[in-house]
Amino acid sequence: QKYNRDHQFTHMAGETLGMVVGMGIGTTEARIATEAGGLIKSAITAVMKEKNVAGQVNATRGSKVFTTYTKVNPATGETYVGRTSGYGDIESIIERRDAYHHMNAKGFQRARVDVTSTNKAAIRGREQMMIEHYGGAKSMGGTSGNAINGISRFNPRKQSYVDAARNEFGDV
Repeated sequence: QKYNRDHQFTHMAGETLGMVVGMGIGTTEARIATEAGGLIKSAITAVMKEKNVAGQVNATRGSKVFTTYTKVNPATGETYVGRTSGYGDIESIIERRDAYHHMNAKGFQRARVDVTSTNKAAIRGREQMMIEHYGGAKSMGGTSGNAINGISRFNPRKQSYVDAARNEFGDV
C-alpha cells in the first residue's frame, strides 16, 4: 500500500510540476513544460520500479549496508567509535570513510570493522553502545575517543535504536 501511495504521489508531482512551469506562458511553451513534467514523472516512476513492495532496494542493485568501526589511538589508549554506510564490500566502504577521517590527524590508527548490517537503526544503537563501552563521550565526562554521543540523550528514539542493536548483535 505504501508503494502504491508513493507511486501515485510521484505521478501527480511530475504532472503538477509540468503544469506549474507551464502557467503564464504560451500554448507551445505549456506543451513543452507539460512534457518536461511527464519526463520527470517517468524518471521518478523508473526509480520507484527499482523498489519492491516493501520499499527495499532491488537485490540486483545491491543492498545498502551499515557498519560500525573503531579507531584506536596508541598514544592515549582512547578508542573512537563511528558508523558509515554504502554499497559494495565492507572493506571498501570503510577505506573510503577512513581516507579523510577527522581523527587521523589526532593519531588514531586505521579504522577496523566492528559489525555490519542492513538495519540502520541497529547500527545507530551499536555505535552508542560501543561509545559507552569504551568509556563514554567526552561531552558526558567520558574517556572514549568520541567528543559526543552517537545518539543524543534527548533523542526520543534512542532506546529503540539500542534495543535494535541488542536484538541483532547482543550486548557489547
